[in-house]
Amino acid sequence: MSASEALNRPIAVTIAGKKYKARRISILALLSCAETYIIEQKLERIRKVAEILNDADRIAYIEKQSDKIPDGAALRAEAKKMFAKGDVPEEVMCKVLLEGLKQDQPNMTSADVADIFEESGEGEIKPLLVILSGKKKESRAKKTSGR
Repeated sequence: MSASEALNRPIAVTIAGKKYKARRISILALLSCAETYIIEQKLERIRKVAEILNDADRIAYIEKQSDKIPDGAALRAEAKKMFAKGDVPEEVMCKVLLEGLKQDQPNMTSADVADIFEESGEGEIKPLLVILSGKKKESRAKKTSGR
């Protein structure tokens, strides 16, 4: 069995008293969840302000603000910062959880994951997200201690 096969094997998890199979997700999938959220939030703020403006001002405002939406390396850096600070919004946690669950529960939807999150709470989900992202607390401790 190759290393990638071993890492992609399902992990049995219990969330809110229910059993699921989950898989580790790639760092790209993890960051993609955060990047999507960042863009959605910025677009929502632009939309809310644009709603109250007249037509001419609305167009100018949207054009100006669209240039401020991060992309490429700037977007990736903002997503990484979100995870580094540990200040991950519930919506992102739900997207990451869905990524980890959907291969073995193909009918799982975003609404299902939101229900799971609501039933279990952040305290039960956050440790699972660490496992799904392939990170280990021990490796971070070793890095900081210099070993």
